[in-house]
Amino acid sequence: MPFPTKLFLISLLAPLSLQAAEDPLFQLFEDPPSEYRPFVRWWWNGARIDEQEAIRQLDVLKDAGFGGVEINTIAMPHEADPSTFEHAPAMTWLGPDWCNTVEAVALAAKQRDLTPDIIIGSGWPFGGEFLETDHQIQRLRITKTPLQGPLATSIELTKLANANSGSEDHESIHDTTPSRSEYTFLRLVNEDAYENEASGQLGTELLHQTSDGSIDIKIPEGNFTLILGIVETGYTQVKLGAPGAKGRILDHFNGTAVSKYLDYMSTEMERNIGENWGDLFRATFVDSLELAHCNWTHDFPSQFEKRRGYSATPFLPFILDPERQDKTTRRARYDYSKTIIELFDERFATTYVEWCERNNLGSRIQAYGRETHPLHGSMRPTHPEGESWLWHDERDRPRIFADSSAINKYASSAAHLSGKRTVSFEAMTNAVPVFRETLGDFKRTFDLTAQSGPNHPIIHGFNYTPLEAGFPGWVRFGCYLNERNPFWQHMHQFNDYAARVGTILRNSDYQAQIAVLAPRPEEWERYGLLYQPFPEKVYPWYQYRLPIALQKLGFGVDFVSEEIIAESTIENGIINYNGRKYQALVLEEVAAISQSAAEKVAQFSNQSGKLVIIGDRPSRNSGLSPNWETNSAYIKEIFSTLRNHNTLDVPPPAPPEGYTSETASGKRGEPFDDSQLIRSLAHIFQKLDLQQPAKLNAPSPWISLVHHKSDDDRDFLFLSNSNNTESVEFELTPQMLAPHAELWSPHDGSRIPIALSPKGTLKYTLQPADSILLAFANTSKPQATPIPPPTRRTESTTLSGQWTLLFQPADGSPSFERQSKKLADISLSSDPALASFSGKITYQKEIELPEAISDALLDLGIVNGTSTLKLNGKTIACKWYGAHEYKLGDIPSGRHSIEIEVTTTLGNYLKSLKDNKTAQRWTHWYRPIESGILQPVELVYSPN
Repeated sequence: MPFPTKLFLISLLAPLSLQAAEDPLFQLFEDPPSEYRPFVRWWWNGARIDEQEAIRQLDVLKDAGFGGVEINTIAMPHEADPSTFEHAPAMTWLGPDWCNTVEAVALAAKQRDLTPDIIIGSGWPFGGEFLETDHQIQRLRITKTPLQGPLATSIELTKLANANSGSEDHESIHDTTPSRSEYTFLRLVNEDAYENEASGQLGTELLHQTSDGSIDIKIPEGNFTLILGIVETGYTQVKLGAPGAKGRILDHFNGTAVSKYLDYMSTEMERNIGENWGDLFRATFVDSLELAHCNWTHDFPSQFEKRRGYSATPFLPFILDPERQDKTTRRARYDYSKTIIELFDERFATTYVEWCERNNLGSRIQAYGRETHPLHGSMRPTHPEGESWLWHDERDRPRIFADSSAINKYASSAAHLSGKRTVSFEAMTNAVPVFRETLGDFKRTFDLTAQSGPNHPIIHGFNYTPLEAGFPGWVRFGCYLNERNPFWQHMHQFNDYAARVGTILRNSDYQAQIAVLAPRPEEWERYGLLYQPFPEKVYPWYQYRLPIALQKLGFGVDFVSEEIIAESTIENGIINYNGRKYQALVLEEVAAISQSAAEKVAQFSNQSGKLVIIGDRPSRNSGLSPNWETNSAYIKEIFSTLRNHNTLDVPPPAPPEGYTSETASGKRGEPFDDSQLIRSLAHIFQKLDLQQPAKLNAPSPWISLVHHKSDDDRDFLFLSNSNNTESVEFELTPQMLAPHAELWSPHDGSRIPIALSPKGTLKYTLQPADSILLAFANTSKPQATPIPPPTRRTESTTLSGQWTLLFQPADGSPSFERQSKKLADISLSSDPALASFSGKITYQKEIELPEAISDALLDLGIVNGTSTLKLNGKTIACKWYGAHEYKLGDIPSGRHSIEIEVTTTLGNYLKSLKDNKTAQRWTHWYRPIESGILQPVELVYSPN
């Protein structure tokens, strides 16, 4: 157990255990039901599933402490050995065999108290070979051909179509020959005239002048560009679709197509399973909306004109060209983006949620991509979702960097604003450092994500692979969740921890004092719709980092939108939306805002609401509505007259070196030091004197805090240390919390009453990657005791001499033994059996203590895996994250046996399998991973 006070306060647990029966929330926390436990994404590779083997795998998952599965039928990995396919029958998505297997496995899951979800379609985004052309994905693509006049020539349209595109296409790896291509405009633009914005030059339309597939061009002296617009249908395919669901992607902006696709699934499920097929599942799932720049549908022009009040046609060549940044194009680009979002929400998101409701299903969707508002997209589904990733650490590439993605704070804010407590997340998404992950990586990622709001991990992932498929078997991608992974014996440690933290976070409400409005209109004007969760640009550079920095000061923060502000009520200087109340509003360099939102901001400020305006004040609206100039003048007047003493105008914070709007999104795998941002925000908010329930004195960039309040009026604080190698001390001042404090351990389900210092503060040292959960209640508990300061040990000794090492390989091959006088990284060994070893290593040694010692601690140093210590045959503890230090207490003199069991990662062994295509796909490129106990073991103690 990581809490330094356990041994000191263990006697206090007995009185509290008698009260557990009177405390339903604590009962849930002690032993969380399956619904609160982590789920797995269960890849049904190639739709080759043997029913009995699938049920066996359910038992494996249940025994490891998981609570549910997401059945995710997907293409077979191309590295898989075809000779292993005989162990599972080939099936087709929605075919009778597949449906029957789904039914049997879902029922078996429920019998084991495991919750099943199921993905819509197969792969992502969904589609199929059966789609009629009019129901396939569409995009409007432009190409640009520069021309230098004077010039008279004839150019074939096919040549123009193959010219360089005017926009980047980061999602084109699955592009295919379109089912249909249609030219929609051919615009000749005089660039010399275009540069003069006042000219209103929109070019000359030439498409009607084409003949026999060519256009005759005659231009005077000057610089010209010929821009061709092409509507392409069915231009890209489902990523990793299994048989029956691979093919071209569905048009997500076509409501008829979306309904037909969903009804096809429900009809086939009903035909093969029965009309109540939806009762088998908690929810259906829509995976990543990677729609490859989909930006068109059959009636887009008419819908645009209906909604925006003017025709998009004159502006299309410029809207789609990111180099065009004149004011008129920017406003039209905003309108284009807004129309895309509205169509997606109405025709896809709403259609999907209503279909789920008709089939008695929850709706779980990663409602982000390039087509949705990052906040509003997650407000409608019953199960909003974010995602977090494992990357290779750019400072030490074999190691892993834990990353909570940019979308998570938006997804959780959407849940809070729409009254939902559960926010799931695709957890530990792993498409790079496969076979290198540890349970410590899982914990760091979970803690970072919980700090940004999502609280229910769906781990990425568990591969369906029969034992007969060999080792490592069929691996689509993802963390290698498998009973043959050395850490599997300790998997329940993480699952119990995540379940207990999630139980509290999902049975309480996140408390926020601050609402943050990002400059979404300016983003759309400049860049169009960016890809979430990895936007190509981040504007301003701190957009996603500011809320987390504020949480490191002890504040609670939600993102809001113009629509949320406009629909809120203002009561005594408080913003109230659907019961969510905010004392302060931060505008992140917001230049443009809607008239209705501007009026609410003014009302808020005039009632002495606390308003922080970063950068210039808003001065206009967005879009090219007929009265945009009048509205902009009105908005500018509103903000120019705000004079409340609680309205602060502050300059934009300076970015760390190397960070800009253009580069901030590309910093995956690199740590971000937000110390400067934290100091800047602390200075600003000190002036506002917000009512802050809990304050972190001397904030650290490593310590973050979230505050929740349960239905029985208890306050819960979850704090975590994101530093994986250093301990961090913090001091907390509860200012508006219930008076009686307890320490709830998510590691073992215990709780301990604690007393604050005479100053009313709590000082605590979080070990590397550690976390605590504090509960504050109005009812006192007996025997509250201050947390003792960390023990200061003055003596140490290195456990030198002979060690016996027992190696148990992960692949089931025979164990072997080695002797060693010096403990070191075995991946650097000249012994091939050690250098490529993966599995479990047991280190054994006997020591002689000439005299008794006190407060003993055994320090293993850095261990890239799990460790379990036995002293004189008695298990002391298991360390599965952070510091591998073991508190031993007082040890008498004499002879003592030490046994340390260490599990390694799988990477080094799989890297050695040169003929194994699956192993080499994931491991060939990185150097060996540090393995085993890397340095001499230290015994630290106080003299007796």
